[in-house]
Amino acid sequence: MPRLAVTLLGGFAVAVEGRPVQRFESDRVRALLAYLALPPGRAHSRAHLADLLWPGQPADAARANLRNTLSRLRHALDDHDPRRPLILADQRTVALAAGPEVVCDAAHFVALADRCAAHEHWQLEACRTCAPQFREAAELYQGALLGDLSLSHSPHFEEWLLASRARLEQQALELFGALARAAEASGNAAQLQLFARRQLVIEPWREQAHRQLMLGLALGGERGAALAQYRQLQTLLAHELRLEPEAATRELYERIRTTTQLDTSGGSANPRFRLPAPLTPLVGREGELAALRAHHGWRLLTLTGMGGIGKTRLALELARGELAAFSHGVYFVDLAPLQRGDSIVSAIGAALDLVLHGDPEAALINALRNKQLLLILDNCEHVLDDLGIVAAILEAAPQVQILATSRERLNLRGEQVYLVEGLAYRAEGDEPLAAEPPAVRLFVQCARRVMPSFALDEEQQRAVLQICRLLEGLPLGLELAAARADALSPAEIAAELSRSSRFLEGGWRDVHPHQRSLHAAFDWSWRLLGSDEQQALCRLTIFRGGWTREAAEEVVAVSHQHLLLLLRKSLLRRDGDGRYSLLEPLRQLAAERLPANVAHAVAERHCAYYLELMAAQVRQLSDEQPHRAIATIRRELDNVHHAWFWAVANGQARLLEASLYAFKEFYLWTGLLGEVICSLEAAAERLREAADAPHVAAARSRMLGLVAGLQLAQGRYTLAAQRAEEAVAISVRLGSREGEAHARLVLGVTQLVQGPDAGVDELQRALTIARAAMDCGVQSDLPGYDELQCCYWLAWACHRRCDFTAAQRWAAEGLAVSRRLGRQRGEISCLYLMALVARDADDGAGLERCAEQLAAAARVSSYPRAEGLAMHIGGELLARQGRYVEARAHLERAVRLLKAIGDDDQLALALASLCRLDTSLGATSRALAQLDQLDRLRAAGIGHHYSAEWALTGGLLAVCRAAWDEALVAARSCVDLARQSGERLWEAQGYLLLGRALEQLGDPAAGVAYQHALDQLCLIGHQRLVADAQAGLARLALAIGTVVPSSAPTRAAATTQVRRSDHVGC
Repeated sequence: MPRLAVTLLGGFAVAVEGRPVQRFESDRVRALLAYLALPPGRAHSRAHLADLLWPGQPADAARANLRNTLSRLRHALDDHDPRRPLILADQRTVALAAGPEVVCDAAHFVALADRCAAHEHWQLEACRTCAPQFREAAELYQGALLGDLSLSHSPHFEEWLLASRARLEQQALELFGALARAAEASGNAAQLQLFARRQLVIEPWREQAHRQLMLGLALGGERGAALAQYRQLQTLLAHELRLEPEAATRELYERIRTTTQLDTSGGSANPRFRLPAPLTPLVGREGELAALRAHHGWRLLTLTGMGGIGKTRLALELARGELAAFSHGVYFVDLAPLQRGDSIVSAIGAALDLVLHGDPEAALINALRNKQLLLILDNCEHVLDDLGIVAAILEAAPQVQILATSRERLNLRGEQVYLVEGLAYRAEGDEPLAAEPPAVRLFVQCARRVMPSFALDEEQQRAVLQICRLLEGLPLGLELAAARADALSPAEIAAELSRSSRFLEGGWRDVHPHQRSLHAAFDWSWRLLGSDEQQALCRLTIFRGGWTREAAEEVVAVSHQHLLLLLRKSLLRRDGDGRYSLLEPLRQLAAERLPANVAHAVAERHCAYYLELMAAQVRQLSDEQPHRAIATIRRELDNVHHAWFWAVANGQARLLEASLYAFKEFYLWTGLLGEVICSLEAAAERLREAADAPHVAAARSRMLGLVAGLQLAQGRYTLAAQRAEEAVAISVRLGSREGEAHARLVLGVTQLVQGPDAGVDELQRALTIARAAMDCGVQSDLPGYDELQCCYWLAWACHRRCDFTAAQRWAAEGLAVSRRLGRQRGEISCLYLMALVARDADDGAGLERCAEQLAAAARVSSYPRAEGLAMHIGGELLARQGRYVEARAHLERAVRLLKAIGDDDQLALALASLCRLDTSLGATSRALAQLDQLDRLRAAGIGHHYSAEWALTGGLLAVCRAAWDEALVAARSCVDLARQSGERLWEAQGYLLLGRALEQLGDPAAGVAYQHALDQLCLIGHQRLVADAQAGLARLALAIGTVVPSSAPTRAAATTQVRRSDHVGC
């Protein structure tokens, strides 16, 4: 509810907080409020207001009267709150407050009417944008402005009032007239009478309103009243203006008088509409209709797009929504049946039921000269040379508008072109769809015509989305595909379409031949092309996912001019970045017409162009800011994939080898490891057949080495080892130092998972070979890469065996190499490892330092793992600081990020940390869910070198649940697994857990377990866990009344204790 409501139309009324105000002391107080309210917020000078209301008085007296009147107005409005004043006054100006708290019906009416007048539309009554506004304005206008107020002794105010009243009356007449015309178009007799009468209240001699009232009465069955209305008009005009009714009024009178039932299709006031009736609802074009209806200032609008895209259906729907705008009708002219040389003039004349005598073109133009109508010219693309009549009509008949559909623009002056594209089908993001995309809705609607019980479950929805993607939202294709839903499932339809769009042959009998199938639609466009254009289109089918102008010229020798010609014929698309593309069904059909010898030559050039483009990105991908290279590859990824697989199928080893590292780097940056591994493995297998050639063998060796490295990143160690061993053998045979260094690096890492010392020799050998190759100047796509990796994994090995000093030294060396080479990914990985070493060494300061550096590096990195790793370490640090809520949020985000990019190895570490945190917080249900995820990863062969850590995590959770038997089993498993892999820290923590479980179960062997833990932890130097072991021994000693030794055990004592482990049962 507004604080102040001022009513000025049809009378004067004021309400404050919803309560009517009656206590206005004079008409001048009312007049002042009205003047300030039209509109609120406008400041008026005090001098102007004094002269307006008290003309002829001395200035001082007039200003004193103004002050008094303002005081009375404030009192009447109860305007006493200085924080929220309604009257804003200073020494110079006065204004009424503006905003939602103050409303004035007249001001709002003017704003609505002005907004409608400023909007660009065909006619007000036909504008859907303006309709709600002018209907609201009509409701507001309840009579003349301040009809019961007069200040005869203030002529300046009277002049303003009369001028304002006349302006509002004129706006009201225009609005009521538009509403009457809309009612006439829809045949609503009651509304037509209402708005005709409202016009006559304002202007009794308005003849157009009398005609509307006569027509409304006749349509409502009140023929006698309609004739009486004419006689009343006749008398009024004779007495007041000494005039006769207009010819149009007399004609309408005669029609009413002589016809028992008025035929609304005959006169100029009643339009004729010749539009084909729609057989189905329009689906998914709400955005296009809104855009087209928002801009109606055109004379010639051409809807362009490829065949089957839905141009005709959209044109008809657009026209149906604008019927009231054309008093002489809307006519549909189908040009598809015309052959070259056939008369478009005759087709238009026939659609309008015109008999064209003499010169047909002149007769048609003369018939349309004074008409207000819309012509829809459908399927213009094959008669473009004969469309001179369109230009002539537009020039001679200013109220005729033409809506054309064509696969190619008409190229006439004043033409506005609107490109119609396929229906939307992609869901944004990975979330479940809130509503079916338009393309899916169309498919379902059409499928239910042949199979009424058709419904989508989750699996079928995925298949239908695949159909929509394969057809790129093409409505004709979707309708043809859905017509097979009675015989095939959506998955089967999608499978057929993925093989060939020829699957959609056949169609309906009652449509034009060129619309019965995708092939027929394409064939129609094909016949309209010249031979050069046909050849260009065929060659362009080699591209996938779009191409640039430069690529078209270099790869397939198609000029920019030919691209533009095909674009204008709706055979190509061009996006905002200047990339061209072909609709996939169209690409398939055009590719069938490319001769085999030409296809091979074009594919060879395409392969070379895009694999060389890929190879050129290697340096940028290894720089600090690889974003540009990543963006370049992403744009061309479909072309790169197509080029890669063609090279594999045709044994192009050198091209494949040149692009190998770029492939690897790109997929590591983007986290899409699965895709590149499949591609590399397929290529390596294909090259096996020709591996005798040295260059083929070298390429295959590098592929196998890269596959092994990527499988290693996924945690698939057995497969990685097999590939690495094969790569080592080939590299040694070929004498390839670079290939051998990389393969031995991967082999060494795969051996590390068997124990921290198992792969060290292989790693040091790989490091020696890599450094020697660099010293000898061996060319490498990624210089220093293998050196960096060797340092990293040697640090990892030292970490696992709790040699924390050596681990930090190797990691720091790797960090230095990373920064020297500008490799973000290596820097982030080394910082992450250094943070884990600091955590396990109980080095709080080191952990905080590494966490800060890692977070800073992640903020400027585009490496997908970066944020996930930073969040993991941040969570570990926060947990150590006792900030558990923040720690949990960090770890949860780390899990989500690492899961999203498929980095299962690091995901396992983050999950284990989160599980231990939830365990310590007593959130057992959450911890159990995380442990279940770890078990699934382990079952898939992921991260088995973390088995001891996972066993400990499960044991801690069992402790939290007081499941001491489970804790005992987990502790023994942790000790065994850690002993096998040489991981002394996890072995010591396993003994701690074992001691706790045995202590709770009352087993005296708990002391031996605690002593084992203490011995190991003293050797490692982990003071916090040493304290835990000592506390366990202290509890046992107190229980039996003995003294706990205060000194730490010696190494010899520790060794003795380890030999007693059989007594514990581990």
